[in-house]
Amino acid sequence: MKFETTPSFESYFNLAEASTQLALTSHIDAMRILEQIHTIFVTELPSISDGWGPSQGLLNISSLMTWLTSIRVATTGHSASAFPLFRTSLEAACYAYNIWAQPELEQVWLDRNREEKAHRKSRRAFTSAVKDTAKHLVKRSFVWSGTEDWINTAYSQSIDFGAHPNPKSILPGLKIDDQRTDGMVGLNLAGVYGGDSFQAERLLVAAIDYGQLILLVAGCGTEQPSQNIFDSLNLINDRKEKYVADRFS
Repeated sequence: MKFETTPSFESYFNLAEASTQLALTSHIDAMRILEQIHTIFVTELPSISDGWGPSQGLLNISSLMTWLTSIRVATTGHSASAFPLFRTSLEAACYAYNIWAQPELEQVWLDRNREEKAHRKSRRAFTSAVKDTAKHLVKRSFVWSGTEDWINTAYSQSIDFGAHPNPKSILPGLKIDDQRTDGMVGLNLAGVYGGDSFQAERLLVAAIDYGQLILLVAGCGTEQPSQNIFDSLNLINDRKEKYVADRFS
């Protein structure tokens, strides 16, 4: 196999930036839904954050910032790069929730890198953080019973589509070129599709899903979640379902 790459280092970033700008104008409705999720984060979560510990707050902020970064990457259409960020944002929210549900885990998390023994203890405590969060959430009367499956499926898909280098994350971007003049068969793998592409739009819809999830998880990290958050999430879901039906049906 002969390895070749076409864009220069600088041109990659130019292409990615142009892709982002194009997505902002090509997928306005999806962007507006994403913006609405962000608005709820910054307006509604402060009302319940007084009861958060420092680590819970930092992890939720990290979840939000990673999610915002995932949107930027999603505008390129490169799923193998976006889904690792979706996964990390979901994990951060679930770590925060687990620390709220079991306050003794805060120190376990903080001590992770102090020594090997503490590292192993932290890994054991948080390896199943996403599943633990999903299971704990559905035991609360105000959470939809399907939430556990929703979270676990989203987490599994984040691994399949990019967080691990699985076939589902790499092969969909592959195009075979059997018309080369050198007699070889080309395997072309795309990294930037363009902000107006189907691939970018599909990833923006995925970003809406993960945004809903991390907002739900963060919003439930308190004894008395805000009803405004649930009402807003329902409205977002209605808008997302309509958008998907209009664009992909």
